[in-house]
Amino acid sequence: MGLAICFALCALAAIATHKPWLGDAHSRTYARVGLLFPELARVVDTAVEVVIVSPGKEVKLHLLDGAWRVKDKLNHPAHLSRLSNLFATLSTLKSSDMVSDNAANHAVYGVDAEHGVRITLRDASGAVLADLMAGNLRGQELIPEEAERAILAFYVRRAGEAEVYLSNNYIAPVTSPSDWIENKFLASVDPASVDWVERISTLPDSSWRLTRTQDTEFIDDVEHSVWSLESGLARAWAAEHLLAVLTDLRASDVIEKLDGAAGPAAKYGLGIETYRAGIGGAVFQLHLGTLARDGHRYIQIDGLPWVYTIAEYESESLRQVDLPFLQLAE
Repeated sequence: MGLAICFALCALAAIATHKPWLGDAHSRTYARVGLLFPELARVVDTAVEVVIVSPGKEVKLHLLDGAWRVKDKLNHPAHLSRLSNLFATLSTLKSSDMVSDNAANHAVYGVDAEHGVRITLRDASGAVLADLMAGNLRGQELIPEEAERAILAFYVRRAGEAEVYLSNNYIAPVTSPSDWIENKFLASVDPASVDWVERISTLPDSSWRLTRTQDTEFIDDVEHSVWSLESGLARAWAAEHLLAVLTDLRASDVIEKLDGAAGPAAKYGLGIETYRAGIGGAVFQLHLGTLARDGHRYIQIDGLPWVYTIAEYESESLRQVDLPFLQLAE
């Protein structure tokens, strides 16, 4: 039974029996008008499935072995901050600004099945916790001086109901399964904790090792670590650029789950270039492969049982850091 029908039956029962713990008519009306899903904040932790359906796309997230995973992406771990934001958005959507109660107008507002984005949360029993249909962004003409203060508002409704509301706190979720994977390899790593980085390349004169020394220097009144290469000192700004690129690498997709402790998959050309970094006593190692689909390159991280792709511009940002780029001119 849908969430909206459950609320309607509860309201009818309360009116019939006059149960005082349910509150008076005013408080019940306020709870319904105040939030689109007034009970969701209380029960959202019981959700085990999220389905996002948009024109031509579908995302299925599910709780598996205690972790949220992307079902259509090899059960890869899901992007938890995006999921948390989605739960927060649905729990706080307001229903106080109704713009239409005519189902014939759903297409006008983009809250119909053909144009809208439907987001459904279910618990372990299959019961629906929330079922939203989100539509168009409200059109508005912005005066340039007021653009920064503009509030974006979307049309939304409860799936299965006619009423359409205008919401200024709806945040549209990403709707591609690949965008829902946990994609940042070194999300918790501070570049300042990286002690050394080395590149191992099959190309001649393209391998190097960069090491953070115990010394520091001031550049424009800002303290920087001093870095060294086997051939001498390195440019501090070049080393910091490399660390920023390395620690911000993000997967654009997950391609395959490797069996057990299998090494780099030869069919992806992995090992053309290998990057290793020492981080607080641990070693992070990645293998770049050949080009995949347009604008993306295969990559594999030691210790993770997946083959990924990253955007080629990220690969190029990493590979352009060569010896001439790093070496401090004498």
